[in-house]
Amino acid sequence: MNAVRTDAVRAGLEASAPATAADGMEGVTVLPELDDPVEPVLFDRWYVVATLEDVRRQRQRARLFGRNLVVWAAGDQVQVWQDVCVHMGFPLSALSPNARGRRDQEEAYRRGVLKCGYHGYEYGPDGRVVRIPQHPTQKIPPHFCARKTYPVQVRYGLVFTCLGTPRYEIPPFPEWDDPAWRKIFCGPYDVNAGASRFWANFADVAHFPWVHGDELGDPAHATVEPYRLRKTATGVVAENIRIYQPDPDGSGQGAVVTYTYEALGPTEIRFHKVARHCYGIIMFITPVERERCRGYMINFLNYDDGRSDEDFRRFEDRIVAEDRVIIEAQRPALIPADLRREPQRPADALAAWYRNYLIEQGMHYLIE
Repeated sequence: MNAVRTDAVRAGLEASAPATAADGMEGVTVLPELDDPVEPVLFDRWYVVATLEDVRRQRQRARLFGRNLVVWAAGDQVQVWQDVCVHMGFPLSALSPNARGRRDQEEAYRRGVLKCGYHGYEYGPDGRVVRIPQHPTQKIPPHFCARKTYPVQVRYGLVFTCLGTPRYEIPPFPEWDDPAWRKIFCGPYDVNAGASRFWANFADVAHFPWVHGDELGDPAHATVEPYRLRKTATGVVAENIRIYQPDPDGSGQGAVVTYTYEALGPTEIRFHKVARHCYGIIMFITPVERERCRGYMINFLNYDDGRSDEDFRRFEDRIVAEDRVIIEAQRPALIPADLRREPQRPADALAAWYRNYLIEQGMHYLIE
């Protein structure tokens, strides 16, 4: 059994991973709560903590800005709470190490109740403890309730929460409600680096020939032509980004492909290919900790190329696996504020804009 990182709890809790019956008592890791200062300009935003599909199936554990969360649903009511039982500090996201206990928790979940895996305390969607099995006839004191609850929005099949006071809108994704567009969830992808590194990597086409050769790029055709940045209400749009790709449409013929990237926020970004058959990705990055993040991606396209959803996921898994090697090796783990530490060229115009944006907005949690 692996070492336990806190003495208070002994449960199978790999942070930010879904709770499953297989968690049991093996490989126990409970990450301590962090209290790194986070600027309101970041803390007061909405971040993804789970997919709606996963939450409907089972409680989920999440981590945002170093805070441990439990995400669960009672019917259509999705909840995000501090991940601790009021009784004896056991994580509410954890399943019992005993098969009978897990079955009892799963049955309670189907009834719209969140049952603690330690003593069986049951919580209703309003945050109150509604049943204490050891004292079934006694009145439950009002202070027996979830330690802290957070606001929730469900958008695009994702569960968003805000740890602060919500002051910003969730970025728009107009293709979501348009039936002409097919949507495929990919990820989530965990990266041991700051959210700013993941964002900048996603925004960068110049690395395609070297990191994603034979699929997204070719070292023999590495030129990135000058492109234009256009300011928007929420950020910037990078237009006319052209790069050669060996097989952009599955025909086996190489071609120069034109991309449009849109900065939607400090942890949100999207791109689409400029073509009649249009394909794109929108990504929401969750700052798990200052130097750990998780990316949720939605692929969208307006044509049928015969590939299944799993085909798309396998491809995206492979691309992100290659990117992860690069991102996790970068030092520092956050984008440095001093441009002299990482001099950039015209092909890096979008990343350079992003660095300046984080500095100007005072988002120091995402930069070093």
